[in-house]
Amino acid sequence: MDRLLRVRMREMPIRVFTGNDANSANANGASANGTIGAANGTCAGPTIEQRPLIITESDVRRVFKRVNTRKAMGPDGICGRVLKACADQLAPVFTDIFNLSLTLGIVPSSFKRSTIVPVPKKPRPSDLNDYRPVALTSVVMKCFEKLLRDFITSSLPASMDPLQFAYRHNRSTDDAIAHLLHTTLTHLDEGRGNYVKMLFVDYSSAFNTIIPSLLTTKLGDLGLHTSLCDWISNFLTDRPQSVRVGNCASSTLTLSTGAPQGCVLSPLLYSLYTYNCTGTSCTIKSILTGNITVWFGNSTKQDRQALQRVVHSAERITHMELPDLQTIYFKRCQTKARKIVKDPTHPNNRLFSLLRSGRRFRSLKTKTERLKRSFFPQAIRALNQGN
Repeated sequence: MDRLLRVRMREMPIRVFTGNDANSANANGASANGTIGAANGTCAGPTIEQRPLIITESDVRRVFKRVNTRKAMGPDGICGRVLKACADQLAPVFTDIFNLSLTLGIVPSSFKRSTIVPVPKKPRPSDLNDYRPVALTSVVMKCFEKLLRDFITSSLPASMDPLQFAYRHNRSTDDAIAHLLHTTLTHLDEGRGNYVKMLFVDYSSAFNTIIPSLLTTKLGDLGLHTSLCDWISNFLTDRPQSVRVGNCASSTLTLSTGAPQGCVLSPLLYSLYTYNCTGTSCTIKSILTGNITVWFGNSTKQDRQALQRVVHSAERITHMELPDLQTIYFKRCQTKARKIVKDPTHPNNRLFSLLRSGRRFRSLKTKTERLKRSFFPQAIRALNQGN
């Protein structure tokens, strides 16, 4: 496969768009749709079906310069320090390789090769299930995946499940917990006889269950370009890997199912693999994802005092003055609320409605003290106090 890529590179050079090329093309009425913008990472243009991905040299240079040099290198032996230090020299070479890989829909086997290192989930593992298999993959491939992840994320349709909080821009466990608490407390606030039932499900070996053919079908349904779907299918199949424990390594085994745990694309691909797992009834809330920011606002007075004593102990140990938790909570509320207000696709954006003055937000109606002290009512009060 690698030899095929080298032959095709000699036969079919790839046109690489730079920032100046794109500007001149637009000025002449031409289009450079589908290129990843080096400045803002956006992909302006027509519908997804008409947007094949073209990676620019500036994108590759940017992602190389942002490499975390402390990350372990993969089986190819290329460390992140080399990519970061020689980003200007290596960017043109790897830009051609990346674009050719996308054009052919083939991932070089050296990019797909991985070394599996078992990482204990608990201090004293006693069973094989107590280990998490983490894949050490090529640092170059991680950079390639980051570029593709940004493109795929920007190409996803607005019809994606708004209650999918994992692996999405401007979403986190904070949002999932806040949404769950607000939905629950609002329902309980409506009447004495109301109750809430919750079912928490944890997927076992989630990434290992991905079937590449089924995934590419779903990606096609979402509107991703056919060539990119083919590339992802090739990326997930015929992956050579071996297991390493200390200085001992196993023989190489080739896998064609699942997504490696440790790859940049794996979390996003799994969320797209399960995107249509939603509740069919309006009475069912399907939220896919213990945070102190959300929890602190609705904690008891005794719990707040106990937490503040921990802060005072930290001040004595470090000989530094630390902000109190109420101040931290207030600032976090403001920051999170501003992000939600700016994001019309956020499932809780509708809770922030401006008054006629256009300067303050409408307060949420609450009957019980527990709903009043929950995140969204307090976040609205924090925004109004900051205005």
